[in-house]
Amino acid sequence: MSQAIVKLKSKIEKSAEKDCIMEFINESAVERCSFEFEDTFEASHSYIMKVKNWSMEIQKCEFYSSATAEDMKLNSSIVSVESGELKISETTFRDIHSARSILLFHEEQNVIIDEAIISNIECEGDIVSVERKAKVDMKEMGVENVTLLLEKCVIGMEDDEKEVRSLNCSFGKSTNSVEKGSMMQIRQSKEVKVETCVCDGEKDEEIINEEVE
Repeated sequence: MSQAIVKLKSKIEKSAEKDCIMEFINESAVERCSFEFEDTFEASHSYIMKVKNWSMEIQKCEFYSSATAEDMKLNSSIVSVESGELKISETTFRDIHSARSILLFHEEQNVIIDEAIISNIECEGDIVSVERKAKVDMKEMGVENVTLLLEKCVIGMEDDEKEVRSLNCSFGKSTNSVEKGSMMQIRQSKEVKVETCVCDGEKDEEIINEEVE
């Protein structure tokens, strides 16, 4: 998929076989595409885009909401990987109110976020969630103007068995409606590396470590 404008503006029914709207199998690429979520978009799928296996690259894309209704809420994670490799570069996620994590990595996968900007987000889950057997390498990722609506965080790592690395990432000002949560929560992960990252929050950032090497 290359140089497309995808407008999501209607109710999409979930089938018994698929829990995602777009599924990518084998070697795939999405380049220079815009995905716009409009007021009338409604879906009960767990994911918008799901990488089934093999490898996929998302490059120079943007995901954003043009909804004007205050109660318009995205009920699906935008990107998830079941297995294989995913590389995200020069991609923006912005102006979205989400009930789930924007990026969800939780199976046998190798994820590289080369360059991404996450801005103007309201989220009821961890904005980036890393679980179980995912190996994630985040480079040059910028997070700014996010609102955490529950006791969640920007990056959450839970029961992860592989390495998670955050390098040259920037965490801008954020707010938390329940006065709890943190920029990063590390919950029983095996190996986590945070290098040359910058935090500029309105409150002191908190890192929770349990059984971290």
